[in-house]
Amino acid sequence: CGLTSLLQKHPATNAVIFMMCDQPFVNTTLLKNLMITWQQTGKAIVASSYEDTVGIPALFDKVFFAKLFQLKGDTGARKLIQQHMGEVATVIFSEGNIDVDTKEDYENLFK
Repeated sequence: CGLTSLLQKHPATNAVIFMMCDQPFVNTTLLKNLMITWQQTGKAIVASSYEDTVGIPALFDKVFFAKLFQLKGDTGARKLIQQHMGEVATVIFSEGNIDVDTKEDYENLFK
């Protein structure tokens, strides 16, 4: 829905960043690094790298918009990233493995 809305308002969009609301340590530096890496490498996907994961937040070039629209249900962008690793650059996000799914997760952030 977000991508549809974005393209309706800004049809000339060249890239989009997908992110989750449960990663509390996402910051502007990470988002800028995704954009800079996309510009510098020319890769169509720039994903965050943390622990053994290459995933979101991730930037997708417009060449992947059609494939993003094909994702159904709870199949996320990570599957798309994994299917196209040859077109992926990564940015280190050392705190990317920390997410907040429960009240306990939230409380543990401050311990």
